[in-house]
Amino acid sequence: MGFLSENIFFRENIGLDLGTSNTRIYIESKGLILNEPSVLAYNLWEKKVIAVGNKAKQYIGRTPQHIKTIYPLRDGMIIDFENAKAMLKAFFKSIHKDRKFLKSKMVMTVPSSITDIEKKAIREAIREVGGGKVFFLPASIAAALGVGIDIHENRGNIIINLGGGVCEIAVIINSTVVFSKIIRIAGIDIDNEIIGSIHREYRADIGENTAEKCKIAIGSAMKLGWVDPTYTIMAKDVFTNASKELSIDTEKLCDAVKEPIYSIVNLVKNALDIIPASHLKDAQDRGITLVGGTSLLKGLDTLLEKETGISFNVAPNPLLTVIKGCGKTLKSIRKNKKLFI
Repeated sequence: MGFLSENIFFRENIGLDLGTSNTRIYIESKGLILNEPSVLAYNLWEKKVIAVGNKAKQYIGRTPQHIKTIYPLRDGMIIDFENAKAMLKAFFKSIHKDRKFLKSKMVMTVPSSITDIEKKAIREAIREVGGGKVFFLPASIAAALGVGIDIHENRGNIIINLGGGVCEIAVIINSTVVFSKIIRIAGIDIDNEIIGSIHREYRADIGENTAEKCKIAIGSAMKLGWVDPTYTIMAKDVFTNASKELSIDTEKLCDAVKEPIYSIVNLVKNALDIIPASHLKDAQDRGITLVGGTSLLKGLDTLLEKETGISFNVAPNPLLTVIKGCGKTLKSIRKNKKLFI
């Protein structure tokens, strides 16, 4: 997303949203300076990383056998630390080629359920790429800050963060997450259902990038009359491996993604059943806020309202809500200390 100027004093506080699908970096004085896919491309012959982020994503589905694309995170947490470190090093090098970030303090957004073992591993990874002290900010708190919610008030604010690998519903009162429930089903699972559906229905294969384009263009949580009835894509015939053009039926695609969609719906319904009535009253008064890329799925907010009887509000620019809120904590880390895990 562009480079920092050469004269920046690079000991500013840094915000990091290291997600399953995307990594975002925020610098205190510059704002959001990097927003790229959390993926790297690795050359097996040369045993080295050859691309990260947007450049690495271009390899997906079209790589020779000696080039492997790797997602080092799953379900919102690092599963491949060596490749996660390599990816972070490359990202930080891209935003400032000539200097390390000099032990800068870092605020990192994480699921509320993060364990001590996971925190220790992340601290080690950050230290090895040159970072300083790490503060862990619950992603739900960051989301609320990003939306502009007053998290300090003595009222229940319900936030649902629908990311690429994790969906979390949280209740925030007096700057504290008082309730959290997570499922490891999210946007990537919807993409996988689309891939599987096209394989079964059309006897054709598509890659992750094409599945994501389908989801954005015609994917929906419920059948909507205003969504285009078909969408044209290129796929590979499973028998001949030849490229062919397909016209994808929107309603069939909607049926295909029901399982992950209703896993999300059931998470919300089950959580609402056990959230204290006083918090639910607050939600009924102001609605529940949806953030994260999956919240952009057509009709999802309408389906949730239909299933729960409560209004749902998709945050403006929900893809960047969490990192925007993270950035708000950087100017005074000491003052915001009570927000961190």
